[in-house]
Amino acid sequence: MFINPIKFYLINQGRTDNLEADLNKIISFLESIKGITITRDKKGKDFKILISYPQIEYKASLEIDKKKSDMPPKIILTCEKSDDITINLIRNVIKYTNCKIFNPLLNSFLTNDPNLVDLTTAKMDKNLKLFFKTISVKPLFQYKNSLNFFVMDKKNKNIYLVNRYLIEYFLKLGRFDEKAKDLITKVADNINVFIALFDRGLINTDFYKTLFKKDRKIINLSGFDIKKLPRNILIIPIVFKLNKASQTFDENRSFSQPMDILKKGDNIQKYVLELLGKKTDKDILVTKINTDINYEENFKGIKKRIPRLTVSVFMN
Repeated sequence: MFINPIKFYLINQGRTDNLEADLNKIISFLESIKGITITRDKKGKDFKILISYPQIEYKASLEIDKKKSDMPPKIILTCEKSDDITINLIRNVIKYTNCKIFNPLLNSFLTNDPNLVDLTTAKMDKNLKLFFKTISVKPLFQYKNSLNFFVMDKKNKNIYLVNRYLIEYFLKLGRFDEKAKDLITKVADNINVFIALFDRGLINTDFYKTLFKKDRKIINLSGFDIKKLPRNILIIPIVFKLNKASQTFDENRSFSQPMDILKKGDNIQKYVLELLGKKTDKDILVTKINTDINYEENFKGIKKRIPRLTVSVFMN
């Protein structure tokens, strides 16, 4: 049935006994697309879903795997390595389930955003292939219909954003300069961190904003000068820790505490370090001061109305 097959695993992040319901949602979605043929290949109590397309030779299959292994029960998607249709269809329906897609070739989950294309099955222009070979990186993800690429350094496994403007320039020029200034900029230490940060909206896709940002560990959306507060504020800190297995962030409730007050002239970054009992921000991936601002009145007897900020701290 397959010439050069690859597999993706659809893993439920909550109830692993709910895979039948997840599979049925996927089937219903695929059946709603005109021209796609869905066939059930029944084997005793189990069955495999066969997917075929009109006027296209690609075929794919979906089946539930409950065998005991290092991985939890899962739905296995099998398709041709050159099939960039099926995986992208599945990514568009997966948001209606509690599943995430795991790519064993990358040893990584895919991002929740289906517009960030996994290049495992994608067809790439030969000049782009040569470009990435020239600069000695492995292309992992591409924003759909753009030249925004995230790549991996083959040696240290760091993840970088490539300068889309230089890609365009070099493609027009017809030659590449692997030593060009402003070619790539680091966005994560490894793919586990990258996926977790990207799914939280903490990876900037603008190359020069990323390159020239003075403190990449701070995302301040509040408008307040967080290094020297212009007035008294209330603060609610929420601390998250990286879950490497699921490539997500889990709330670390050991740092939970009531709303606190910072005074005019205080520094939020110093407050965060004191909260964590740290002298440096080495273990902090990103501190995000959220855009939403609320207000409190009569806080601890203070009669003035005080703005309240939420600060999210994402730890390694």
